[in-house]
Amino acid sequence: MKKIIVFLITIAFIATFAYAGEEKKEKSFWDNLVKKMTRIVPKKKSRTYTTTAVGGVRGAKDESTDKLYWKDKEIEMNVSQEEIDKFNNAVSLAVDGKGKAAEKGFEEFLAAYPKSPLKNDAQSALKELRAHKSCSHSKEGKTEKKAD
Repeated sequence: MKKIIVFLITIAFIATFAYAGEEKKEKSFWDNLVKKMTRIVPKKKSRTYTTTAVGGVRGAKDESTDKLYWKDKEIEMNVSQEEIDKFNNAVSLAVDGKGKAAEKGFEEFLAAYPKSPLKNDAQSALKELRAHKSCSHSKEGKTEKKAD
């Protein structure tokens, strides 16, 4: 009986490591960017303001104005719907494998909206496209050398 219990515990222990050892599929840069863009909504122009009172607590001043992060919650940014559409169009081109068109789309986006909150994402996307392009050129060069 003790041997059976020890055997079952050993099997459970090994199964736990086997399960933990499985590689989790990492999302690509483009998957993460698409997910982020689905959550971004344009900031509404008009808001109703209400008066609120806040009770203070003595202590050190807290200058941080960071907003709390809630997973999968919509992100309200000061962007127009046209900005979002142009950015999403370029992302769609990149996801579809149309690198040159996507690169042109991101460059046009940066030219049209130089102060956009999405500027850093567009620059990252351009870096990703250019890195992928340089990798594919180096791979093509290696295959040509092997063919000679």
